[in-house]
Amino acid sequence: QMEIVEAYLGTIRVSRALKEQISLFFHSQLQDASFTSVPPDQIYDMLPVTLQLEVSRHTNRDLVGQCKLLVQCSELFRDKLSAMLREKCLQAETSVFRISEASTELLFIKTG
Repeated sequence: QMEIVEAYLGTIRVSRALKEQISLFFHSQLQDASFTSVPPDQIYDMLPVTLQLEVSRHTNRDLVGQCKLLVQCSELFRDKLSAMLREKCLQAETSVFRISEASTELLFIKTG
C-alpha cells in the first residue's frame, strides 16, 4: 500500500521534508490492520490534522488567499478552509453549475 501513498506524494507540491513526514506516518500506520487498504482518494483524509494543514499551506492556501470574498476572514479560518478543499479535474466543457441553481458546495475555479 505504500506505493499508493508514494503515488499521492508525487502529485502534491510540498517540500521533501514534508513528504518524508507523511511517508513515515503511513509507514507506521500501515502496520495497523485498519490501514491495510488505503484508498488513493482518502490518503489526505487519513493524515493527522496538523499534516493536513501543512499540506494545504503548500497546495491550496494561495488560492484561498487570493479570493476577495475571504480577505476579511481570519488566517485561522482560511487555513482550515484550505485544509478542507479537494481538487477536482473536470473534462473540458463539463457543466460545473447552472445560473440560479442552489449549490451545496463552495467552488473555487482555478482555471477554465
